[in-house]
Amino acid sequence: MPGAARHLPPLLAFLSVFGFEKVEGPGAADAQGSALAAFAASETFRWLRRWAGVAVVALVTPLTVLAAYGDEMPAFHRVAVPIAVAVIVPAWVLELSGVRWPKLALVAATVLPNVWLTLIGHVHTNYLWLLLLVPWVAFAGSLAEGVLALTASTASIALAVAVGAPWSFWFTWAVGFLLAWFMGLVLRRQVVLVAELRLLRGETERRRVEVEALYRADEQIYRSLQLDEVLQALVDVASDLLRPDKVSVGLWDAETDRIVVGAARGFSSTTVAESVPPEEAHLLREHLSRGVATIEDVQTDARLPASTSPPTAARGFAPV
Repeated sequence: MPGAARHLPPLLAFLSVFGFEKVEGPGAADAQGSALAAFAASETFRWLRRWAGVAVVALVTPLTVLAAYGDEMPAFHRVAVPIAVAVIVPAWVLELSGVRWPKLALVAATVLPNVWLTLIGHVHTNYLWLLLLVPWVAFAGSLAEGVLALTASTASIALAVAVGAPWSFWFTWAVGFLLAWFMGLVLRRQVVLVAELRLLRGETERRRVEVEALYRADEQIYRSLQLDEVLQALVDVASDLLRPDKVSVGLWDAETDRIVVGAARGFSSTTVAESVPPEEAHLLREHLSRGVATIEDVQTDARLPASTSPPTAARGFAPV
């Protein structure tokens, strides 16, 4: 509810102090939906996805496989490493090709094969997959997914220490993961902020156009001495602001007790010449006396006079 205190996990609360609260993706509020959509379609996102693909194909995959065929590597590693790569690479192909799937699946497909290699004693260039995973998930996934990728990758290095690697090995990789994670968060936040600014600029421009249309209508109304010109100004401003296919202004004729068309745009001359009979005109005036009336279905709404039938019927009425 509005004004209620928000209770965040300690890590998320800590990050929010530094302005990273808005990087949350799937759990973001509806107000951020448009900005996140613009983020996913941004040039930065596409550029990073292309270069991540280059890293997978040209760097990490060859280095991982070639390291297994070094002279010091046991024979079993030359079998295990290609198997692990055969699991990891398809997951990255799916991710970088734009397929919408859970980032947790990418984390699992990258971390678990590395855990297996670590358990058999293969502590080598296979950890480059984790160094690629952490910043990518921090950038392209949610904050929780980024934290999970960082934690799982760091735990994999800790497992390497358990099987004989020195603590300095863990410390070096852990610091690298942490820096890469923050880099992904910062870059994501900047891209989202740019997307939000573009949306705000578009909204500001739309408001400016609306205000200008109102000023033009106001000027035309005060400048006009003829009722026809005033009514046409109302039609013009309604067209500029609402962008309807058709718009008209109805007038109640006191002599005939009918509603006639005073000005219109988009209607045929035959439709403009029509009028609402007295009994229906009184009913319509009664509805309009309560304020703006919006009609969603012109075929079933009882408030719409039978004489104004689709497809020329209006969808909204406002008392003027």
